[in-house]
Amino acid sequence: MRFKRTEIERLRDLVLSLVLFDTCQQGASIGDRLKTTKLLFVATHALFQKRIQGLNLSFVRYTHGPFTPEVYEIWEEAAWMGYLDIEPGAMGKLSLSKAGKRAAQRFATLMEENAGA
Repeated sequence: MRFKRTEIERLRDLVLSLVLFDTCQQGASIGDRLKTTKLLFVATHALFQKRIQGLNLSFVRYTHGPFTPEVYEIWEEAAWMGYLDIEPGAMGKLSLSKAGKRAAQRFATLMEENAGA
């Protein structure tokens, strides 16, 4: 069992997470930290069932649902890059910034173009 993601896997997780957050954002926010973790779990599980290499996150059962420590890295990197706004507090709401929405839409367009190639 591998515990550390490679640099490519880490970047892929960040890009796919931004696209997922953009797709799921309704109104001003994506949701709180718990909701975004559950979104990532559902996406990871759905891709795994279809045997598609997607997110490289390893989840464990937790009191309030699935949990993965890698989600903190994704949030921190996206916030550091200016793509994600995080409200302070344990259950702070997350929302994509304007730069984050533009980047997510560019990534989604590139993924669609590469899927057709």
